[in-house]
This record gives sequence, structure tokens and C-alpha cells, in this order.
Amino acid sequence: MKKYLILFFLLIAAIGGTWAYYAFSNDAATNLELGYAYYEGKRVPQSYRKAFSYYEKAAWQGNASAQYYLARMYDKGEGVEKNDVKAFEWYEKAAWQGNSSAQRYLGSMYYVGQGVQKDIVKAYAFSSVAAMSDQPLAVSCRDEMAKKMSKEKIYEAEELGKKLYAQIIANKKR
Repeated sequence: MKKYLILFFLLIAAIGGTWAYYAFSNDAATNLELGYAYYEGKRVPQSYRKAFSYYEKAAWQGNASAQYYLARMYDKGEGVEKNDVKAFEWYEKAAWQGNSSAQRYLGSMYYVGQGVQKDIVKAYAFSSVAAMSDQPLAVSCRDEMAKKMSKEKIYEAEELGKKLYAQIIANKKR
């Protein structure tokens, strides 16, 4: 038994300290980092399937960045079959945790009805929330939406955006 333990630790040392740690760790931050490494092909062979697998683990562990990246993979069909409904669901989870990129994508999805029923008020509201979080593209998207809305709808969307923003801030404090 002692022989096998020694061989095991020698194998880990041969793999490399950091990556050996990652191979045996199961926390969200580690899974996110492994997902990113496989997605980009950084220090490991590029693999969307493996990236998806690690992002999914971290997403289920509640990591907002992983939820966003998982949504992007569903959105683009990378490493998994394209699925607009699942993309929307994961963007939404990340958005409620304060991920401004996910908020911007939710706004876009509501605007065109991708994976969700089209709703210009919610589209504008989520784009406004993303804009409040310094997403420059969200500002231009929101402004384009406003050109197709009545003053009453803009007011309704701005009020909804304020409520959403307050709820998201409250969620982040928990």
C-alpha cells in the first residue's frame, strides 16, 4: 500500500503542482478556472466539451461567472447543442447575482424574443441595469430600444430597471 501512495504522489509531482491541485479539487473557483483554461486552450489542449463540463460544475455551485460562460456556450452551441432557453436561464441566474454581461445579454434576448417571450420593457430594464454597472454596449442597446418605445413604456421600463437594480444589489449583499 505504501508503494502505491508513493507512486501516486510522484505522479502528482510529475503532473505539475498547480494542475495537480486542480485535478483533485472540486470548488467553484477551481472549476471556473479549469473551464476557462479548456475554453481558451491555456496550458491544456483546447476543448469546448471539457470547458462546458467545468463551467457547468461551477455554475451549479453558484458561481456567477461560470453561469455566464455556460450561458454563452449554450447561446453559441459550443461544446453543447445550441439551446436558447437554457442560455436564457443561465444568463438570468448570473444576472441576478450581479453579472453585468449577463444582464446585457438578457436585455438583448428579451428584445428579440430569443429563448423567452419578446418584452421590450424588460429588455430596456435589463439593459439599463447593465448600463448602471458600466456596460458601455448596454447603453447603446438601451438607447436604440428607446427609439421604438413610447414615453410611457420608457418610464415603465426605467422604473422596472430601478427595482431590478435594487434587488440585484440586495442579492449581492447576502
